[in-house]
Amino acid sequence: VLVALTIWDDSPTRLTDLADAAERLLGERIDPTGWQLVSMQFLRRRTVRDPAGPWAVAIDCRARMLER
Repeated sequence: VLVALTIWDDSPTRLTDLADAAERLLGERIDPTGWQLVSMQFLRRRTVRDPAGPWAVAIDCRARMLER
């Protein structure tokens, strides 16, 4: 399963801190009913800025899951 998370913020420094925290917690907080999280593999992280708006960071991970 591909897990994609996008976080938006006006401050690139605060956005970096939020993205770091999200990466640390991503594998720990996923507990879908009826499934077991086997592994969470980080794939990539991109930080971009919309010229007319806020900064964004996109975090992509691959989750391996087993049905209970």
